[in-house]
Amino acid sequence: MIQNKEKVEGRIIIGADVAKASIVLKQLRDGRPVCAGVQTIPNKVADITKALIDLGQIDLIVCEVTGGYERQLLEAATKLSIPIHRADGARVKAFITSHGVRAKTDAIDAYGLALYGQDRFHSLQRWTPAGPKTRRTSIPYQASPSALGSTYDGHQPQQGPQ
Repeated sequence: MIQNKEKVEGRIIIGADVAKASIVLKQLRDGRPVCAGVQTIPNKVADITKALIDLGQIDLIVCEVTGGYERQLLEAATKLSIPIHRADGARVKAFITSHGVRAKTDAIDAYGLALYGQDRFHSLQRWTPAGPKTRRTSIPYQASPSALGSTYDGHQPQQGPQ
């Protein structure tokens, strides 16, 4: 089992293993589980918001980047002003493996994410939503003939009238 040597008084960290339909939450206080089990909730903003409110004080939530399934959790945490970190999956996996854990379940992942947050609390960058000016937009790229250079048959594109 993963053990955390660094104790931080009173800090509550939530590990959130996010999937398409559900999220598994594990709560740690001072590096120790608050309860024996985990909580599984639907991956919907309303359900997540209610669960986070019910948990009370939360100093940090840690989730992995899941290709977009974490958006609802990010939205709910932001609305409630709860700090959240989107962790790199490879780093979390290495952290869990370095503690001798080889099994992979949602509960173990949630616990590992919480311990990762506890262990690296001060160095983890908190997620902030992108502002309207920094949001990326999906603009299709269309290369001009001059940008393409030569065609596949080795000939240069013909120039139009000048």
